[in-house]
Amino acid sequence: METTIDLEYIKEMAKERDEENWEFRAFLKQLDMAPKEIDAIVHRIADEVTSQIDCTKCANCCKQIRPILDKDDV
Repeated sequence: METTIDLEYIKEMAKERDEENWEFRAFLKQLDMAPKEIDAIVHRIADEVTSQIDCTKCANCCKQIRPILDKDDV
């Protein structure tokens, strides 16, 4: 599956799936897992997705949030 960086498409899909996303958040809260376990899963997925994105083609993260850079990034 190819990762999209089309921001308008992403915004539209987020809007369309807002209720589904809230239901998923509620599901996660009722799981018998420590928050750190869930965070570890989310970070693993985020690392996988972000490794597929060429930041020079999008740069939205830098516009919306403060990115964390390590020595290799700099």
